[in-house]
Amino acid sequence: LMSLNDIEPTATDPFIFRDIYPEIEDVNNGTMVAIPSFELMPIVKPFTFEDFESAEFSQGSLELTINNSMVIPLGSPLLIELLQVLLGDTLNIPGASIEFDDVIDANNGTATGSIDLTDISLPGEILVKVSGNCQGTSGIEIFIDEQAKNSGFVVSIGGSELEVSEANAKIPQQSIEESGAISLEPDSNKVVNALIENGQLIIEIDNYMDLSSAINISIPNLEDPEGNLFSTSLDILSNTFEITNQTDLAGYSLVMDPNDQSVQYNYDVLTIDSGEDFILITSNDS
Repeated sequence: LMSLNDIEPTATDPFIFRDIYPEIEDVNNGTMVAIPSFELMPIVKPFTFEDFESAEFSQGSLELTINNSMVIPLGSPLLIELLQVLLGDTLNIPGASIEFDDVIDANNGTATGSIDLTDISLPGEILVKVSGNCQGTSGIEIFIDEQAKNSGFVVSIGGSELEVSEANAKIPQQSIEESGAISLEPDSNKVVNALIENGQLIIEIDNYMDLSSAINISIPNLEDPEGNLFSTSLDILSNTFEITNQTDLAGYSLVMDPNDQSVQYNYDVLTIDSGEDFILITSNDS
């Protein structure tokens, strides 16, 4: 699994009063009027995720905030659905919807909810559909002019704790740490400290990922002539095979516990931040 950066909250284009309630056009500017309750005419606005073109999420959440600057309240309920366009058809994204059951006040009222992204796939470009009800002004008259008719609300979308099993995305730097052991063949003779007269330590790496990284490897059982534990670093280029590192072990010492005849090794891989480049990764990459 790979992590993505948090998505900073970004707002859709405004949903305008006169678009969701066309009857307001029949009201003369400069008059006072009470707005009756009505069903919102469903409206769709485009939204683009800047950090990925597609992503299959294994965890994470989308935070949706409604900022209502209209002269009337919103809801309840108010339904927000995320849609995608596939082969010319507009389809709901399964699991990507949220309902707000409380009234959202007029003139800068807000409400926030979240969508669990586990096992949800999102394209980089989506449509945000808003539908539901509006209680109107509950019999209270309000002043209507062009500014009131053009008042609106926006849906702000952000994301956090994002992990993906597959994505075409900007991949931030992240670390992968592993350890292991190579056991010696069982023998009646136990190695406690062996001075190596000659030989080579060969490390070979095949990178099947479209992502570069750097690796640090340490072998605590192996000491150089000055008594320092063995360690080395390699740069791993994307989609590159047979990356080889070779060390002459003449003068090195192999130090082991007589009750644990194995060579321990540790390594950490630090992936390279892809910056503004979109990188295609899958959970099967290696």
